[in-house]
Amino acid sequence: MQGGQSNLSLEEHKSRAKESFARLQSDVKKAVDAKAYPRVSADIRHQLGTLSFDLKKVAQAQGDKASRKQFQQLQKAAMDSLAELDFSARKKNDSKLQEAYALAVQAVGDVVAKLA
Repeated sequence: MQGGQSNLSLEEHKSRAKESFARLQSDVKKAVDAKAYPRVSADIRHQLGTLSFDLKKVAQAQGDKASRKQFQQLQKAAMDSLAELDFSARKKNDSKLQEAYALAVQAVGDVVAKLA
């Protein structure tokens, strides 16, 4: 990820992470409800890449070690939940997909709440 993305400010990284969370709640939710499994996977992988990059930059900017570690734990939980959602979509397991979606929204919401 080179180019302009590495020149973003901390606030821009936070904004992009919040936008990814909003897309998770809108675009991905629509795909989950429609059982459009390939679209769910594609959307999740896009959000996973964007969030991973932006949240890593935010974590690096955390002031003290304890704050950084706490943020990184939330970040890992969010990334793991998105990976589980992607796995459920690839397996085309609707009940697991709905459950994984709810967990992913909660986990990503927890880390995004720390961006304020």
